[in-house]
Amino acid sequence: MIGSQPMELAAHHGQGAPGFCASIPTSFSSIEEARNSLAYNASQCTIILESPDKYSERAPYLQMLTKWGSAVDAFESQNSLSARSIQAIRLLQVNQRFIEMSFAVPPTSITHRETDWDLHLEDCKEIVSLASEALQTSPDALDGVQQRPSFCFDGVLVGPLFAVGHKCRDPFVRREAARLLKKYPRQEGIWDSVLAGRVVDKLISLEEQGLGTVEKSQDVPDCARLNEVQVTFDIEGRLGTIWYKRRLGSPLTGTLIRQFKDHIKW
Repeated sequence: MIGSQPMELAAHHGQGAPGFCASIPTSFSSIEEARNSLAYNASQCTIILESPDKYSERAPYLQMLTKWGSAVDAFESQNSLSARSIQAIRLLQVNQRFIEMSFAVPPTSITHRETDWDLHLEDCKEIVSLASEALQTSPDALDGVQQRPSFCFDGVLVGPLFAVGHKCRDPFVRREAARLLKKYPRQEGIWDSVLAGRVVDKLISLEEQGLGTVEKSQDVPDCARLNEVQVTFDIEGRLGTIWYKRRLGSPLTGTLIRQFKDHIKW
């Protein structure tokens, strides 16, 4: 499990479906078109995100994401939408914002600085706010039933919230991301929100250990921050193993990375 890359959005009908193309209208005609458009264009973005040498080519993709956001805003303002439809839009907006933020932060292979994420606190706040609105208008939440897992394969929330919990070092924002993951159980493919929330809790504990009172992102020094986090789960043994790295030395000149592992139980 890695929380710094966008997860896939599934287009409902794939090739030839409404919106499943590079062209983005001034206003979408349906949520399906908006979803398919984001799925298509997100797949193009992933090529850049997975290739650090192509990072300088990201400008057209950022413009595309901005245009997509405007088309969704226009669709929402022009239509009277049900709570379920608004929830679907918020799910898509979470992923749009997350992809935008991922584009804005240089890969660690280029800068070596986890502190680059500190510049995107407002983006993290917006992702958490949009996710909170989507979760609070879910059928389970509307019925007052929040402990039954919600299965979802194309409305992706767990990955972005996990990324905020990991990469945003603001103590309040990252804890709110963890709270949402645990309060609204969801299963998105292999992603379990409650387990993801527990991992975020552990990452926070590891990073803030020995730092005293943490009131803002800058209170967590680069040397305390975890990167290249990966998690494996032994469900039967109720044990999760967290693999991570920490940089030793200056964030600008330090090149020695030390690998660690830790565990969570539930």
